[in-house]
Amino acid sequence: HVDACLGGLVIQFMQKAGLEQPVIDFRLPGVTSISADIHKWGGSPKGASVVLYRGAWLRQYQTFAYADYPGGLYVTASVSGSKPGYVITAAWATLLITGKKQFAENVRAVITAAKAFQMAVESLPLVHIVGRPAVTTVAFSSNVLDVYSIKAKMDSKGWILNPCQFPPAVHLGLTLEHTKPGAMAQCIRDLHETIEELAKELGFESAEAAQQAYVSGKLRVQQKHRNLVYGSTQSIPDRKIIEQVLRKYIDKYYVNPDGAATTA
Repeated sequence: HVDACLGGLVIQFMQKAGLEQPVIDFRLPGVTSISADIHKWGGSPKGASVVLYRGAWLRQYQTFAYADYPGGLYVTASVSGSKPGYVITAAWATLLITGKKQFAENVRAVITAAKAFQMAVESLPLVHIVGRPAVTTVAFSSNVLDVYSIKAKMDSKGWILNPCQFPPAVHLGLTLEHTKPGAMAQCIRDLHETIEELAKELGFESAEAAQQAYVSGKLRVQQKHRNLVYGSTQSIPDRKIIEQVLRKYIDKYYVNPDGAATTA
């Protein structure tokens, strides 16, 4: 299965945008199914997603059928039973209105911005790229700075970075907002400024000085993570404990303000 929910509608337009397109589809012999969210890069209202199968013989396994239901014969094509028709209609209309040409132009603009951001991160001291960015998401980390403090400071400057773990990192998911005139240049300036601020908090005159200290071996210990969620949970080896905490977190949504649990 290929989880293409985030980049599926980007990759498929890369060739039309004149870019090198990674092969992730049924041209690969081992691919049997592909998922893609239309409500992400498709631009439709949230709740619209598709799953594609190599053949109809695979689709039967997602269908749930119950012949002895007292209310009559029951069959549904997915986990959810009833589905909002307006979401499907809106997704279809969005795809038609946008069109292939506009999708290709959007993809070209965003991937260009992503490459610019990647090159900026590679040129900055104290941070490094994680993985191999191929589409519209760029992840990076640091061996010296608290990467979650980078996120916090960038958030305060109006940029949204998402936290990652194993290794501790953050990623920027680029959208058309980042392609507006001057937006990416400002984002890069703010990231540079953030790195300088954190280096000075460590007692260095500049980020470059901190980088030199790290390279020479004078600075060996990574700054402890200030983020109480991601900074602490990664250090707990028994991941079942974290899963229990996450379930308790969701369970809190089903508690009334007066503290009484709901019966529904």
